Amino acid sequence: MERPWLIRTKNNHLLGPVSKEKIIELIENGSLKGDDEICSANGFWIFIREKELLERYLIENKLQTFNPVSEAKDVLITPLTQATEIKKKMNKSKEPEIDLSVLKEPWLTENKIKFFMYTGFVILAALIYFRHLLIKSLKDISFNPLIPNSYAQEIVKKKTSLNL
Repeated sequence: MERPWLIRTKNNHLLGPVSKEKIIELIENGSLKGDDEICSANGFWIFIREKELLERYLIENKLQTFNPVSEAKDVLITPLTQATEIKKKMNKSKEPEIDLSVLKEPWLTENKIKFFMYTGFVILAALIYFRHLLIKSLKDISFNPLIPNSYAQEIVKKKTSLNL
Protein backbone atom coordinates (compact mmCIF):
# COMPACT_ATOMS: atom_id res chain seq x y z
CA MET A 1 0.00 0.00 0.00
CA GLU A 2 1.32 3.39 -1.02
CA ARG A 3 1.63 6.10 1.60
CA PRO A 4 -0.20 9.38 1.00
CA TRP A 5 1.79 12.61 0.75
CA LEU A 6 1.12 16.11 2.04
CA ILE A 7 2.22 19.44 0.56
CA ARG A 8 3.07 22.55 2.58
CA THR A 9 3.51 25.68 0.47
CA LYS A 10 5.89 28.47 1.40
CA ASN A 11 2.82 30.38 2.64
CA ASN A 12 2.12 27.49 5.08
CA HIS A 13 -0.95 26.21 3.24
CA LEU A 14 -1.41 22.45 3.67
CA LEU A 15 -2.64 20.44 0.69
CA GLY A 16 -3.39 16.77 0.41
CA PRO A 17 -3.30 13.91 0.88
CA VAL A 18 -2.09 13.32 -2.69
CA SER A 19 -0.41 10.43 -4.43
CA LYS A 20 3.32 10.14 -5.09
CA GLU A 21 2.64 10.39 -8.84
CA LYS A 22 0.77 13.67 -8.35
CA ILE A 23 3.71 15.07 -6.33
CA ILE A 24 6.12 14.13 -9.13
CA GLU A 25 3.79 15.70 -11.71
CA LEU A 26 3.56 18.97 -9.70
CA ILE A 27 7.35 19.14 -9.37
CA GLU A 28 7.92 18.48 -13.08
CA ASN A 29 5.42 21.10 -14.28
CA GLY A 30 6.84 23.70 -11.85
CA SER A 31 3.79 24.06 -9.63
CA LEU A 32 5.91 23.20 -6.59
CA LYS A 33 8.88 25.52 -6.04
CA GLY A 34 12.05 25.11 -3.96
CA ASP A 35 10.51 26.71 -0.84
CA ASP A 36 7.55 24.31 -0.84
CA GLU A 37 7.75 21.11 1.21
CA ILE A 38 6.40 17.58 0.95
CA CYS A 39 5.92 14.89 3.57
CA SER A 40 4.95 11.23 3.38
CA ALA A 41 2.61 9.86 6.05
CA ASN A 42 4.37 9.89 9.45
CA GLY A 43 7.51 11.22 7.79
CA PHE A 44 9.37 14.49 8.06
CA TRP A 45 9.06 17.51 5.78
CA ILE A 46 11.41 17.77 2.78
CA PHE A 47 11.98 20.98 0.85
CA ILE A 48 11.63 20.62 -2.92
CA ARG A 49 15.10 22.19 -3.29
CA GLU A 50 16.61 19.21 -1.39
CA LYS A 51 17.16 17.11 -4.52
CA GLU A 52 19.07 14.31 -2.76
CA LEU A 53 16.26 13.69 -0.26
CA LEU A 54 13.65 13.90 -3.02
CA GLU A 55 15.53 11.29 -5.00
CA ARG A 56 15.86 8.99 -1.98
CA TYR A 57 12.32 9.16 -0.59
CA LEU A 58 10.17 10.09 -3.58
CA ILE A 59 11.81 8.45 -6.58
CA GLU A 60 13.58 5.46 -4.94
CA ASN A 61 10.59 5.00 -2.59
CA LYS A 62 12.69 4.45 0.57
CA LEU A 63 10.90 4.71 3.89
CA GLN A 64 11.74 7.55 6.22
CA THR A 65 12.88 5.66 9.31
CA PHE A 66 14.02 8.43 11.63
CA ASN A 67 12.21 11.63 12.44
CA PRO A 68 14.70 13.74 14.43
CA VAL A 69 11.92 15.59 16.24
CA SER A 70 9.58 12.79 17.30
CA GLU A 71 12.17 10.06 17.85
CA ALA A 72 14.88 11.98 19.69
CA LYS A 73 15.57 11.02 23.29
CA ASP A 74 13.57 13.00 25.81
CA VAL A 75 15.74 14.35 28.61
CA LEU A 76 12.80 14.62 30.98
CA ILE A 77 12.06 10.88 31.04
CA THR A 78 15.62 9.49 30.95
CA PRO A 79 17.10 8.13 34.16
CA LEU A 80 18.77 10.62 36.48
CA THR A 81 22.29 9.39 35.71
CA GLN A 82 21.84 9.90 31.97
CA ALA A 83 20.36 13.34 32.57
CA THR A 84 23.36 14.40 34.66
CA GLU A 85 25.74 13.11 31.97
CA ILE A 86 23.88 15.11 29.32
CA LYS A 87 24.04 18.19 31.55
CA LYS A 88 27.79 17.77 32.04
CA LYS A 89 28.29 17.54 28.27
CA MET A 90 26.21 20.66 27.76
CA ASN A 91 28.26 22.60 30.33
CA LYS A 92 31.52 21.59 28.65
CA SER A 93 30.47 22.97 25.28
CA LYS A 94 30.46 26.71 25.87
CA GLU A 95 29.52 29.29 23.27
CA PRO A 96 32.53 30.71 21.43
CA GLU A 97 33.64 34.09 22.67
CA ILE A 98 33.78 36.92 20.17
CA ASP A 99 37.14 38.61 19.89
CA LEU A 100 36.49 42.34 19.50
CA SER A 101 40.20 43.15 19.20
CA VAL A 102 39.92 42.26 15.50
CA LEU A 103 38.09 45.53 14.96
CA LYS A 104 40.92 48.04 14.78
CA GLU A 105 38.71 51.13 14.77
CA PRO A 106 35.07 50.65 15.65
CA TRP A 107 32.70 52.94 13.81
CA LEU A 108 30.75 54.10 16.85
CA THR A 109 33.21 55.35 19.46
CA GLU A 110 32.40 57.00 22.77
CA ASN A 111 33.26 60.44 21.39
CA LYS A 112 30.93 59.99 18.41
CA ILE A 113 28.10 58.94 20.72
CA LYS A 114 28.63 62.05 22.85
CA PHE A 115 28.72 64.23 19.71
CA PHE A 116 25.46 62.75 18.37
CA MET A 117 23.76 63.19 21.74
CA TYR A 118 24.96 66.82 22.03
CA THR A 119 23.86 67.58 18.46
CA GLY A 120 20.47 66.03 19.12
CA PHE A 121 19.97 68.14 22.24
CA VAL A 122 20.95 71.32 20.39
CA ILE A 123 18.51 70.58 17.56
CA LEU A 124 15.76 69.78 20.06
CA ALA A 125 16.37 73.03 21.95
CA ALA A 126 16.27 75.01 18.69
CA LEU A 127 12.99 73.38 17.68
CA ILE A 128 11.45 74.15 21.05
CA TYR A 129 12.62 77.78 20.81
CA PHE A 130 11.23 78.25 17.27
CA ARG A 131 7.95 76.67 18.35
CA HIS A 132 7.79 79.16 21.21
CA LEU A 133 8.40 82.06 18.80
CA LEU A 134 5.73 80.81 16.41
CA ILE A 135 3.13 80.47 19.17
CA LYS A 136 4.04 83.92 20.49
CA SER A 137 3.65 85.54 17.06
CA LEU A 138 0.32 83.78 16.49
CA LYS A 139 -0.99 85.05 19.81
CA ASP A 140 -0.04 88.62 18.90
CA ILE A 141 -2.02 88.61 15.65
CA SER A 142 -5.71 88.95 16.10
CA PHE A 143 -7.62 86.74 13.72
CA ASN A 144 -10.78 88.72 13.98
CA PRO A 145 -12.83 88.14 10.84
CA LEU A 146 -13.94 91.77 10.93
CA ILE A 147 -10.36 93.01 10.43
CA PRO A 148 -9.15 92.73 6.81
CA ASN A 149 -6.17 90.49 6.14
CA SER A 150 -4.05 93.35 4.76
CA TYR A 151 -4.57 95.30 7.97
CA ALA A 152 -3.38 92.31 10.04
CA GLN A 153 -0.27 92.09 7.84
CA GLU A 154 0.50 95.76 8.49
CA ILE A 155 0.25 95.13 12.24
CA VAL A 156 2.72 92.26 11.97
CA LYS A 157 5.15 94.44 9.94
CA LYS A 158 4.98 97.22 12.55
CA LYS A 159 5.58 94.81 15.42
CA THR A 160 8.54 93.16 13.69
CA SER A 161 10.09 96.52 12.79
CA LEU A 162 9.84 97.65 16.44
CA ASN A 163 11.49 94.47 17.70
CA LEU A 164 14.51 94.93 15.42
